[in-house]
Amino acid sequence: MISPETMELLRLLRQDRNAFPEHQNKEDFIRLLLQNIGVSDSEIRDGLVYPVLASMIYYDDLSKDLLDEIVETLLSDRNLFFDLDNKIPDSVLTRSFSILQLVIVLIRHRENNFLSGSQVRNIYQTFMGYFTRETDYRGYVEEIGWAHSVAHSADLFQQLFLCEELTETEFLEMLEVIQQRFMEQKSVFICDEGERMVSALMDGFSRHVLSNKIIIEWIHKFADYEKPDSFPEKYYIRANIESLLRSLYFRLEDVPEMEDIALAIKAVLKEISPYKK
Repeated sequence: MISPETMELLRLLRQDRNAFPEHQNKEDFIRLLLQNIGVSDSEIRDGLVYPVLASMIYYDDLSKDLLDEIVETLLSDRNLFFDLDNKIPDSVLTRSFSILQLVIVLIRHRENNFLSGSQVRNIYQTFMGYFTRETDYRGYVEEIGWAHSVAHSADLFQQLFLCEELTETEFLEMLEVIQQRFMEQKSVFICDEGERMVSALMDGFSRHVLSNKIIIEWIHKFADYEKPDSFPEKYYIRANIESLLRSLYFRLEDVPEMEDIALAIKAVLKEISPYKK
């Protein structure tokens, strides 16, 4: 629970990130925010806890030991893997907003290289273990605000694609799990999940770790999905694939060195369309 005193301090820090009281223990305060990263009140979660904690991780002169502790906590059963069975209502918030803080961790790392290569790979491997097990794909939920596990995951994929510690093997694995996620047939992604994942893919492609040939082969696999017989599943899976590929096509169509990828996307979209002539 967040006390009234903590709320007051959060509001103060939201206005002035340098206003942290000298008498207060910053490490304990950060630990408290990590414990309350997924509170159900969106005004507190989105408007206070997330931005204040992100600011402290990114800007503050935190010790290496504390930064390591933050990463370890974010990747733990208390945060990223909290209640993956969804026995607790809206537990996805803790997982999803832990992902957003990992985004900040990697942004800071890419600027000042404070993580070791093994730590970056551990973040990657642990996150991949989470991503393949997440089942709560809700975007905006009226009662709690943004759940957004897929969109927040897209933001973390973007940072992972930009990490020089990760190369072809990891890139191929990321493409595979992204593809599988957008072959989802139980729900439709309608809250910019596709656009944010395309931003991740574009940054990955821009590093030229993978050849256009490999990317095109990945694109063509979208046409080979197993088509459900039941409705709305048969509609949902195609809608998700089309949403991702269309967004990717329009980002690529004006990039000369990726024209062949755009053409492959166009061919796959035509192939899976039930309205083609």
